[in-house]
Amino acid sequence: MRGSTSLVLVILLVLVAGCSSGDGASPGLSEAPYSVASTPVMPSASVSPSVDEVQLRMQEAERVLRRVYELEDYPLVSGDFSQYPPELEELLMGDYLTASKASFETAKQAGWRGSPDTVAQVSVIPKPGLFYQDSTAALLVCLDTRDAPVLDSSGAVVSEGGIWTSVHFFKPDQGKLKIFTARDDQEVPRCPTE
Repeated sequence: MRGSTSLVLVILLVLVAGCSSGDGASPGLSEAPYSVASTPVMPSASVSPSVDEVQLRMQEAERVLRRVYELEDYPLVSGDFSQYPPELEELLMGDYLTASKASFETAKQAGWRGSPDTVAQVSVIPKPGLFYQDSTAALLVCLDTRDAPVLDSSGAVVSEGGIWTSVHFFKPDQGKLKIFTARDDQEVPRCPTE
């Protein structure tokens, strides 16, 4: 597990509160079907990536995810909402980028801050056989924010936190692996172990 304060929680709050595209659909975390790859009867090296390639892709996806969380946490931790972190444009795309920007603006306008000296815990489980649209990597992410409440500008608790899971999907864009959406967001009693 890794410590993190939680603009990710703010993203969840914004999406749950109804931040939506004009059609009423949440821009980032909504139910949608995805598929699990089945094992082919005759595996082909030219069609299927090697175990090493899959492992490297999962490691890169986790690196991207953790960097995104660091960048999204910075404004809450520092109180510096002067600009949306530009590096996020290189790590995010699609629905997730839209939700991240909306969450940043919501937190900025509301004056939300992370509680001093607290961190949320993030655990990640690679899901190499799970796909959504044209994704090439998927991670099951569990975010435990119970020890990292979000505060408003007066110090009142906006969210006491909880435990949420979601599946983050990644695909390449201009030679870089990026998060483009997260699905199946739900509050759970504890983080899954597999």
